Amino acid sequence: DLAEREPDGYFEAAAVFNEGARAPGEVAPPEPRSVLVMLDTSLSMQWEKLDHAYQATEGLLRSLTAQDAFNLMLFNDDVVLFSDKAVEARPDQVERGLTFIKSSFLSGGTDLAAALERAVKLAKDMPPKSERSIVLITDGHDENSSLTLEDGLRVAREARIPVLAVGLGLRNTLEGLIL
Repeated sequence: DLAEREPDGYFEAAAVFNEGARAPGEVAPPEPRSVLVMLDTSLSMQWEKLDHAYQATEGLLRSLTAQDAFNLMLFNDDVVLFSDKAVEARPDQVERGLTFIKSSFLSGGTDLAAALERAVKLAKDMPPKSERSIVLITDGHDENSSLTLEDGLRVAREARIPVLAVGLGLRNTLEGLIL
């Protein structure tokens, strides 16, 4: 009897609940994700940086499953959206998104903070039953911001939407930035 072995009356119990009614060893499916990719298309993103940005975006989009959703935001001193709202990450939509990027062109400077603020608003409208996030791909050169980058990040933190940044180039200015 347990009480006889532990005279002070305390014992430790551990339990594993199979809420998903899965067979032993069966892995739970991943939660759906909604990703907004912000891709810097300012003139400072020329040559290798643009190639690396496209490769990163392509890899990310191709890693999504059909239960996930995505949208693309191309930004410089202006913003161009792939879609007004997130689309299902079906292979045909991923191909449409990649074609959208390939058909764009570099121009202007960068208004990163304003683009980030708009991205947060878009991400808030993504499917609510999914993990929402923003992936920012940029060299960090920001000459034209109407707001500070910290203002944009504050808006993202308040909305509880993580911003994952990919800094490109030898002199990217995202160093030391805590997102």
